[in-house]
Amino acid sequence: MFKIHKDFKKTSIFIANLNLSELRLMNNQFFPWFILIPKRKVKEIDELEKIDQLYLLDEINLISKLIKNYFNSESLNIAKLGNITPQLHIHIAGRSKNDIVWPKLIWTAPIKKYSKKNLNKIIKYFKNYFKS
Repeated sequence: MFKIHKDFKKTSIFIANLNLSELRLMNNQFFPWFILIPKRKVKEIDELEKIDQLYLLDEINLISKLIKNYFNSESLNIAKLGNITPQLHIHIAGRSKNDIVWPKLIWTAPIKKYSKKNLNKIIKYFKNYFKS
């Protein structure tokens, strides 16, 4: 049975279940920062079955396009880390030259949670995209 790590529940908001992954939004208004968490008990991409690797790449591409469209991001940071949270997850964050820590890492930025209004708009946009 798939369970996400408790750290993700503290710092992010559930958006949708995709073919392979759970999509979550990091609750920091300084960046459009999403996380894909494959619903598999693995820590590394190479541990996924080949078909799941392809699903993951498709999901990364799709979320990347949605971030660019919704937030007008100039570029994207896409990373598989897992040094702290031992569950496979992919960070996809929109960046721009006028963001709060450009060109440094987003992890160096302060955290400011979204207002309820902005959070609801983002969630609605992404959830509507994934309705079948």
